[in-house]
Amino acid sequence: MYVIDTTLAPGSRISPDSTLQRLVFALPAAIQSKVRKDQRKLLGKDAAKQAPLPWDEHGLVTFSFLRTSRRSQPLICDRRDEPLPRRSRDQLRVGQRVRLSLRQVPRLGTVGSTRLEVLKVQLPLVDAPAGKGKPASPHSIQTVKMPLPVDLLQEVERLADTDGWSVSAWLRNAIESQVSREQGRIGTNRPAA
Repeated sequence: MYVIDTTLAPGSRISPDSTLQRLVFALPAAIQSKVRKDQRKLLGKDAAKQAPLPWDEHGLVTFSFLRTSRRSQPLICDRRDEPLPRRSRDQLRVGQRVRLSLRQVPRLGTVGSTRLEVLKVQLPLVDAPAGKGKPASPHSIQTVKMPLPVDLLQEVERLADTDGWSVSAWLRNAIESQVSREQGRIGTNRPAA
């Protein structure tokens, strides 16, 4: 499995009107060498010498899938790995930054050839709409004024930077999650009858 951060290149077609969808993206050189090595393991040394590479001369990979097929369609999710509903998928467009999870598989119907299959498309700048009982989106939080000890504040800053969130958003989501768990544990989140 390979995970890459890239942008969708021209030629990508993600449209609710079209049945055939296409993702075109550049594959970094470091991943290309890893894919070649894995291709030799998958096909064998002799067959891999003859096998075409799963990208073109510019290092671009094209992955096509049917919008109606669950088997070939990648999971499209927000930066917190929450699946995006169909109505929110129109945010996926050419030039957008994405994190792709890929795997190399033998090409069906062709002996001695492989292709790269996209398993997941993560949009690092998009949040799925928050459902009932879920933490709020970090964009919905304006300010949180809460004095914290220095060591705890440094830990919160480190975790927020790791997740790519603002400190206040990360802290707000952590507090909301904890409150939700506690309410569920003691049974106070049920409406009064």
